[in-house]
Amino acid sequence: MSITCISDGLSHAVRDTEIASANSYQNGYYSAVCGHVVTPASMVAPDGQPCRVCAERDPGHEHRCRERR
Repeated sequence: MSITCISDGLSHAVRDTEIASANSYQNGYYSAVCGHVVTPASMVAPDGQPCRVCAERDPGHEHRCRERR
């Protein structure tokens, strides 16, 4: 899933398992594929520019970002 971070404005790839984990559920932060700790922006806002490192590690990341814009 693509989640835009309010701290850097980039759209990061976050695995479904990370979103569903109890730790993320309790604190509201997610660990992206690139290792960045994501503080999610509003989920109704368009995605920011794709994170280059996430795009390298998750081939479908840029495609998902384009779909949400």
